[in-house]
Amino acid sequence: MSDDKRLFSRHYLNSLHPLDKATREFIGDKLQSETYEKGSLICEPGDILDRIFLIKRGLVRGFYRLNGAEITSWMSCEDEFFSTGGFFKRAPANEGIDALETAQVEFLRFEDFQEAISRFPDFLMLFNKMIMEYYAAAEIRALLSRIPGAAARFRFMVSLHPPGLVERMPNKYLASYLNMRPETLSRLIKSAEKGGDSSSNPLAVDGWRPWK
Repeated sequence: MSDDKRLFSRHYLNSLHPLDKATREFIGDKLQSETYEKGSLICEPGDILDRIFLIKRGLVRGFYRLNGAEITSWMSCEDEFFSTGGFFKRAPANEGIDALETAQVEFLRFEDFQEAISRFPDFLMLFNKMIMEYYAAAEIRALLSRIPGAAARFRFMVSLHPPGLVERMPNKYLASYLNMRPETLSRLIKSAEKGGDSSSNPLAVDGWRPWK
């Protein structure tokens, strides 16, 4: 792995939790990199994914297949971790993962991840923080699915995700994520484009501009 990739990974992981020199060197040695082109399938439902990823650049989503349809369950972009729920147990994944943009990622394999946890107490602390972030994100997604009204769900989702992420999501996947028809999402986007204050326009969010 090049020094540039080591520096990126070390800096980001160290920003989450301070890591000892030995831990940083282990991670720098074990981390691998890969690029998934736009549209690539990273994991098929039923696969055993033995990698946990850190996104350096790009956009990916998780999805379920139900009755012949794909239901988007989450989306992640730069400086975020992702894997499947089965990673930690080496179990088949219930969900699939694909790249919505060309994604440059770095990853640890399951064996290296487990070795880091067992050998380095500071990495275990980092892992605990990762789990807390995963749990918090799952709580938000659970709340989002229970908000009544398409406009309210859309506004809540926009307010929580990193600036610019929503604009990068293709409409059909965003509509699936928000549990609404694409036609409904299109109407909401048009309403947002017209502007207005928050009392007259439930989609008015500071700093957000609809994509074209």
